[in-house]
Parts: sequence; C-alpha cells; structure tokens
Amino acid sequence: MDDPYLQPGTDCLANKLNITNPAILAAYESQIVAVRDVEIAKKTFPGAYNTPHYKAFHKRLFGDVYAWAGELRIVRMSKGTSPFCMPLLIESQLDATLGGLCAEQWLRDIPQRRFVEASPTITAS
Repeated sequence: MDDPYLQPGTDCLANKLNITNPAILAAYESQIVAVRDVEIAKKTFPGAYNTPHYKAFHKRLFGDVYAWAGELRIVRMSKGTSPFCMPLLIESQLDATLGGLCAEQWLRDIPQRRFVEASPTITAS
C-alpha cells in the first residue's frame, strides 16, 4: 500500500508547497510553524481541550504545510528511530492523555517536580 502521507515516488511528506526534499521541507515547516505558534501563543485557542480541539489546534499549526493537518493518522509512522503511536490507538491515547491532564487541572499551580511526574506521555505501542 502506498503511504498517503508521502509525495509519490519520494520519501518526503506530501505537502502543499510541493517540496520533494525532506530537509528543505523540514526547514520550511519549522519557519511556518514557528510563525503560527507565536500567533497562537498571543491569544487563547478556543475549545474544550479535548480530541476535536487538539485536532483543530494541529490543523492551525500545520495546515499551511500539510493538507492532512488536523486529521488522525491512518498509517504507522516514525521520526528517526522513534515510532509514533499506532493509528488504531491514537484517539484512545489522546482521550486518555487529555482526560488525565484535565483531572490534574492541566498541571496548573503545581511544583516543577510534580509537574514532571504528572505529565502524561503517549507511548508508541
């Protein structure tokens, strides 16, 4: 099966810029996402801080680069030697992570050590 996230015939992520070199794409992505990150940081990104909100945030952050930004991934993927969460587990892991953060009051007003201990991680199962 062809990977729907790659430019056909390349190992570069499919992107709106039609870049086929992964290193060049990474540089453009970094610059574009940095601008969106600053824009988002200037105001509250409205939402319920749940999975649909996370997807909207992802789309806002990466949508200028990737048509599939904000959608749940449908194939296994990794970056370097770090595998990402399996597609079938993404939504449940995201729900669990966001639910845990909500239960922990979004880790507000807690000492740094407790913050680090309470910070959930999504495993690459």
